[in-house]
Amino acid sequence: MVILALAGIAGVFLWNNNKYRHRLDRYNEIDAMTDTTQVVPALIAELRANGEPDVKIRILANLGHFRDPSAVPAIIEQLGIEGPVRREAAKALASIGLPGAESAKQPLLDQLPHTTPRDRGQVIWTLVVLGESRAGDAIVEAFGAGQLQTMEGFEPKKIARVVGVARLSAPALLNHRSSAVRLLVASTLAEVASAEAAGPLRDLLTAELARTGNDRSAEVIRTSAAGLGRTGSPEAATPLFRVLTQEAGMRNDILAAIGKSTAAPQLATLVSSATDPVIKRELVKLLAATHDPRGADALAAQLTSSDLETRANAALGLADVGDARALAVLSEVAKLPHNDDLRRRALAGLAYVATPENTRQLIALMTESPSTKASVLRALGRSHDRTVAGTLFAEIEGPDSEPAAYALGELGDDASFPRVVQLARRPASVNMAAANDAERNSANQALIMSRRAAILALGRYGRTQAFDVLSTIVEDEGDDYELRSRAGQSLGQIATTDQMRTVIEKVKTAGVPNATREYYAQALWQKPRPELNDALLELVASALPDSLRTSAAVAVGYAGLPASQPRLLEMLAQDETQRFAAVALGMMGDETAITALKRVLAGNPDLRDIFRSTLDPEGTSAVQGNRIGVVTAEMFASGAIERRIGAAWFLRQGEGEDIQPYAWTHLVALFGLGYDGSGGATAHDIRELLWQAISTSEDPNARLMAGRVLLDMHERGVLLRARDTEGPTEEAARAVMREAAAREAAAAGGGH
Repeated sequence: MVILALAGIAGVFLWNNNKYRHRLDRYNEIDAMTDTTQVVPALIAELRANGEPDVKIRILANLGHFRDPSAVPAIIEQLGIEGPVRREAAKALASIGLPGAESAKQPLLDQLPHTTPRDRGQVIWTLVVLGESRAGDAIVEAFGAGQLQTMEGFEPKKIARVVGVARLSAPALLNHRSSAVRLLVASTLAEVASAEAAGPLRDLLTAELARTGNDRSAEVIRTSAAGLGRTGSPEAATPLFRVLTQEAGMRNDILAAIGKSTAAPQLATLVSSATDPVIKRELVKLLAATHDPRGADALAAQLTSSDLETRANAALGLADVGDARALAVLSEVAKLPHNDDLRRRALAGLAYVATPENTRQLIALMTESPSTKASVLRALGRSHDRTVAGTLFAEIEGPDSEPAAYALGELGDDASFPRVVQLARRPASVNMAAANDAERNSANQALIMSRRAAILALGRYGRTQAFDVLSTIVEDEGDDYELRSRAGQSLGQIATTDQMRTVIEKVKTAGVPNATREYYAQALWQKPRPELNDALLELVASALPDSLRTSAAVAVGYAGLPASQPRLLEMLAQDETQRFAAVALGMMGDETAITALKRVLAGNPDLRDIFRSTLDPEGTSAVQGNRIGVVTAEMFASGAIERRIGAAWFLRQGEGEDIQPYAWTHLVALFGLGYDGSGGATAHDIRELLWQAISTSEDPNARLMAGRVLLDMHERGVLLRARDTEGPTEEAARAVMREAAAREAAAAGGGH
């Protein structure tokens, strides 16, 4: 009998254990579904049918990810299950948000009296997300107890929207014994960013300054002061300037906090209100650094400041938004015999303020101060004033031949074009054959400089009529190696599709000298050519020399056509094409492709080194001639840049050796420098194109990626402009800022 009883107990145990092991079977079947339209209904059905808490939690997390309003009734049913299930249900409802989860407000309110302390925070935070003002008392209580700031997606502004400034300004919160709570109040009031919040922030700041010893929080002071700046209220200036003056030891930290959180219109108000020269100077720097056109008038008002640094930074800020009012001060700063940093920036800024109306002033500057000539020549090229072509051509055979050539090409002057073509040709009587520097004849140096400038100018002109002369230079074995290479690059910038087919045939033809094929290959990656993608993929898959196949792979990467990905993934699986497919995928692959690429890289250190040397050939410096240094407005319009950003971002994710961050680092550096080739996007163009992406894209992920790039480019002013633009633009900017704050917090935590 004992044996039978034990056997019965063992049987029950095995049956229960088997049942427990199979509790996830249906969930796993759903997870494997390829028809995504069936996933949410199946998850809802399994949520109601399965009684295991851990399975319910997984399902709820998935439903929160899908954010499908049809799941709301089933999720509401789970709120009655105390503990992790209730928390995950509330979290899923917060993910769905409004209007989809509107019907969950009352059930969540009904649960509040019955929630355990551990569940309460998530339930209240979900009510915050759903904008339920009836939960105001509970929200303020949880806020004061510090229960909400650990919630996923926490943002003080959401609390402010629900409970209002008056409740947040209660003495019990403003004078809370905990500095952490006072800091939270300061952060939340700062997020309100309205004149209504100025008074409470002033009171909070005043009270904090009156505290002494360990009771005084420098972080509360910084946050309150920055919040005052964000309100844009003239009445905020007086207490803010008082603390900046009286707390000299905290001035830099407070100014940094203001710059990190305050957008151009509010900074403009502070600049116009400041009377202390040192504080005004620092605020002008902050305003200039926003690169926001909304601050232009406030900067222009400082161009007559008696303080050189103030008016210089005002002019630099105006130049960064293309405002020609900066020219007079830029010219003044460009002639300074000292302060190399300001002078260098002023010279670069000339190119962004040149107009047909001010070219005479620019030429006068060049004449008066010859050291400015190279910068002025570039600026003249961007002026669109064809009358300066003669001035430019006069410099093309002198020491400033290269900037003069760039400018002529940028200007597109018709009369000069035949002369530039003629200058690019090798004189028949001069043998310039050289395969490297050592083989060059020093007597040819001046001719090399002027011809190189002319060849570059032809690329900038973008005219297909230059194809023959450039092709002749590429094929001329009696010519200089650098000029042949530059001719290949310029040829790629100006060639028609049919002309590029001729180039591809030259690259493929074994009878063409190897050096000539190499120079022709420079043309492949100069601009994206989707119509040639199949031909380029054939080059990648061929048995040509590695350097030629790499050039073709880079060209495929630039085009960024999603239709190329299946073929590239096939090549990635084959030893003979793996390295080339890796390069192309690293420039345009989606998350699935990058995951596959990472697996291949992880098992092949040699391939990993080759991959890095191609995608990051010169560390973080991207220069003209760099094979992956091309960025054009056309690439933004086609979506190729969006895909390249995505590929670099996915390469950056992971842990340990799985992380390949250099493609992202290189791309961010490249965007900060711009591209000088034909149709190239300048750093200013790129900033504007990224602003367009975050502010107008229909794709939420594209907005997010643009914001991430802007943040890493240190274009926080543009990101703040996005944050202050209601709707999807604000959501993207805030998501990026939350990510950055989480990284900073993790880094700070790791340092202890």
